[in-house]
Amino acid sequence: MTEAVVVLIGAAVLLAGSLLIVWLGRLSERGTLARNYLAGLRTRQTLASDEAWIAGHRAGAKSMIVGGAGGAVGAVAGIVFGVLFMLGTVTQVAAENLIACAVVVSCGWMIIWVLVATAKANRAAREVNERARSAASINSQA
Repeated sequence: MTEAVVVLIGAAVLLAGSLLIVWLGRLSERGTLARNYLAGLRTRQTLASDEAWIAGHRAGAKSMIVGGAGGAVGAVAGIVFGVLFMLGTVTQVAAENLIACAVVVSCGWMIIWVLVATAKANRAAREVNERARSAASINSQA
């Protein structure tokens, strides 16, 4: 029974992390996630300016939300399998295998989608930074 409690706690932590990613994605989508060094898609390009940060995060927002939602689904599945084991409807081996599968797949899903979001954000921020450099170059020549 102790293993089941540990697994449920782990799945709850995964759920909290997944929901945090969804929330950050929503803030990014609205452009309300301020540039910072703690949370968000932090690359050299996105951190270069507030404009680059906002453009990058808007570009990566949907992918962050997809990643977090997939993680939440896996976490909920892990919790359900843990509860089913505690109720005695599935064996311990089956529950452990189902939970491990749900957690590993959902973590992989989140990692892939956050990497996709980061690539999109970096590309969009780079475009903003290049336009700003180009405009500064034109202004300095005038």
